[in-house]
Amino acid sequence: MNAQRLPQKILAALWIGAAGMFFAASHAEAETPSAQILSEQNPQDAEAQYALGEAYDKGCKKAEAVKWFRLAAEQWHTEAQLKLGMAYLGQGDVVEGIRWVTRSAEQDNIKAALVLGSFYSSGSKPDYAEALEWVKPFAEEGNVEAQSFLGESIYRHDAATAQDLEESRKWLRLAAEQGYADAQVLLGEIYMHGEEGLKADKVEGVRWFRLAAAQENIFAKLWLGLAYLKGDGVEQNRETAREWLKQTGMDMENMEKVFNALEAGYEFERYSRAMRKYSMRKYH
Repeated sequence: MNAQRLPQKILAALWIGAAGMFFAASHAEAETPSAQILSEQNPQDAEAQYALGEAYDKGCKKAEAVKWFRLAAEQWHTEAQLKLGMAYLGQGDVVEGIRWVTRSAEQDNIKAALVLGSFYSSGSKPDYAEALEWVKPFAEEGNVEAQSFLGESIYRHDAATAQDLEESRKWLRLAAEQGYADAQVLLGEIYMHGEEGLKADKVEGVRWFRLAAAQENIFAKLWLGLAYLKGDGVEQNRETAREWLKQTGMDMENMEKVFNALEAGYEFERYSRAMRKYSMRKYH
């Protein structure tokens, strides 16, 4: 397997917030001994080994965490396999990382399957068939995150046909109607600009953005701000646009750049995608 650049979401998942690390580090010493005793008394207790790995991981003692995750993983503890795989990926060891994540996914761990889906659908030579093979069974069972991932992966595929796009919308709608905000945003995007087999419906697009924004989704707020600024699907209102864009964390300087660019005739769809990338970097 060739090493590939890991998707940003996977890399983000490898880190925890500074406040969380401080809290965990201050409690790690209190949590570790009891798990240590359990593990030493029963070397076959995978659950205790995993708990010890978690305690060391939260206490920022990564080498010790990996040691205990491995012991539990070798006994087929699925969460330990996933944690061990993510640890290797964080160290840049893609082959070993994917090997352990795959073992976890083979035990029907949806989180591991999504990591594999993200891995295989990214990089310079994505393998969409492999990505979908891991995720689709969970989508068919009704998992909204898998449905959203499946819909987005098909949609982003450069070689997607009209039939593929129709299937993409089917999965996205299933997740969106169950209240999954990421799917609601992408479905809204699709309605805003339309695609082969689907006429643009900006009012419908805005409706999906509002549902996602009600869940504090930053990308939905970004789209609503741009929609009000341009008057797409809603009555044009510069002040309402400002209010939505402020909620994305955008500073005044960048907000004015957005306003000026659009008023100068810059292509709305192109700019909205550029700002989505800006906002995504900021959000992670």
